[in-house]
Amino acid sequence: MSNIPFVECAGHDFNHIGELINASRFDWDSYETSWDFSRLPLFDDRIYAKSLQECIQNLRVEQDAIAEEQRQREILNNQIVADAYGVRDVVNCDVPIERVSLKRNKAFTYPKASPEERNELFERDAVKELISYAVGCMFGRYSLDEPGLILASQGETIDDYHAKVLHPTFEPDADNVIPVTEVDCFEDDIVSRFRRFLAVAFGEEHVAENIAYIEQVLGKTLRKYFVNDFYNDHVKMYSNRPIY
Repeated sequence: MSNIPFVECAGHDFNHIGELINASRFDWDSYETSWDFSRLPLFDDRIYAKSLQECIQNLRVEQDAIAEEQRQREILNNQIVADAYGVRDVVNCDVPIERVSLKRNKAFTYPKASPEERNELFERDAVKELISYAVGCMFGRYSLDEPGLILASQGETIDDYHAKVLHPTFEPDADNVIPVTEVDCFEDDIVSRFRRFLAVAFGEEHVAENIAYIEQVLGKTLRKYFVNDFYNDHVKMYSNRPIY
């Protein structure tokens, strides 16, 4: 490496480099597949709202702003390097928003979609993330009350969960068996448990509104999604190494 020629870029403030790195790290860690996942960003104070539709809209607006900030940092980085090599006049330093490689940048994640389609796809994926997180809470993997993984090792029980979450607002399933059925025939099936999760997370008075929104975004009922699509989405999320 010491033999590779480079130009010293003296006289510049390089704080934006750390900001570039941090923004990418925070973006990656906002997904439950990250080792450092803490909680779903929908529950961050600056995003959260009782209406799930409003909540996801808040997330989309914030992520659009973050993507644009990241784009400006990348442009600045290109300009500094171009100036150092004296090629500013012949090199295009601009960065299309589609090339800002943040997973929550909808222009990067859905590059071929129209702006309207990108918003719809962002909503769909945010809803699916919420459902996945809710199922994780049902099995004690996550908690609405404590950050990060709660139960993640083979052999851990509900007692281990309660040792980490003393007063859970949403209680995980005690026997780790949650029925997924085409008809409503169990009081504690996955749809009933999800309704309970929504009541705790967003308020009982908003359950009907939030379920209607979820089903509108998914284009099907919750029950049909759980029966036909949830496991396939789960396997895809975890790269054919499912957790449940």
